[in-house]
Amino acid sequence: LGEAARSILLDEVCLWEEKKKKEKNDDDDDGHDGVAAAAANSPSNDRKEGMQNQPSSQKKQQQRRPNWNRSYIHCYNQNSPQCTRFDEHNCWSILSNAIPSSAIHKALPGWCLLSRKHAQSILELPKKHLGGMNLWPAFERVWAPEEVYFPTVLALCGYMEDEEEVSKRSVT
Repeated sequence: LGEAARSILLDEVCLWEEKKKKEKNDDDDDGHDGVAAAAANSPSNDRKEGMQNQPSSQKKQQQRRPNWNRSYIHCYNQNSPQCTRFDEHNCWSILSNAIPSSAIHKALPGWCLLSRKHAQSILELPKKHLGGMNLWPAFERVWAPEEVYFPTVLALCGYMEDEEEVSKRSVT
């Protein structure tokens, strides 16, 4: 899991960040060409002016972008009204021998967006906090383990309580 996750979670994020930096640099280069009139008539200014004429709902939708320093994961814990008897039996009761019940969370839907910091913490958890023991075997008998693993590990790392770190909503 370690190398595969590192490849998927970190390398892909690096590509996104490099592309984002390149786009930002391209925008900066366009704005510093020394020709104020060209900058004033640029397509980006037209877009800004166009946004001013749009209804506020469209403005909000365009301005609402993910914060790449925050993870987004729509999840719940055992005390949530979303938690069913099925969840209690097939998730919490199985994991409660190895993990504190307060740290067990389930994500539905199972999609999540992890920040680089959180992905790195998940990968480093066994080495830094568990004496090299892998946490994944505790999830082998859990129903839909991937829906439980990521939010639970984020909770174990101490991120689930901080609204600035983790948004408990879906990205879409």
